[in-house]
Amino acid sequence: MKKSILFFTAFMLLGLSFAKAQNRPPIISSTEAAKKKAEKRLKDIQTVLTQYPQGLRGFEYSDLSNTSFVNIRLYGAMLRGTNFNNTDLSNADFQQANLDFVSFINAKLIGANLVGAYNLETARFGDADLTNAKITAAQEKILKGKNYKGTPIVVK
Repeated sequence: MKKSILFFTAFMLLGLSFAKAQNRPPIISSTEAAKKKAEKRLKDIQTVLTQYPQGLRGFEYSDLSNTSFVNIRLYGAMLRGTNFNNTDLSNADFQQANLDFVSFINAKLIGANLVGAYNLETARFGDADLTNAKITAAQEKILKGKNYKGTPIVVK
């Protein structure tokens, strides 16, 4: 047991020295990486909740997964690359929002308003629930090739 602890400590010290000599950041543990990811996610959520009402519209590449944003208004938001996986977005307003490369995998978009949202071609809807979501006829054509649940409502 002591040998394995000693070996691990020596390995980590050598790894840090090697990384430093190569001008690379040291290897971080998976728990440190998970902690940094969780901290970024929390910051992203706080930014959306506090900055959107003040006029900020750019939330590109935010991690907003595994959260509940029921009735959130994201009208005109720039959401390129945002992760909404497993998020409850029931009755959310995405009018005029940029959904380029947005991920809605397993998201609840029940009653959401997607009218006027653009770049749906690159958005991922894997098993998202679009029951009663409002879309246009043009958006319906785009969504035909997507994998989602429920029946959206086509509005004119």
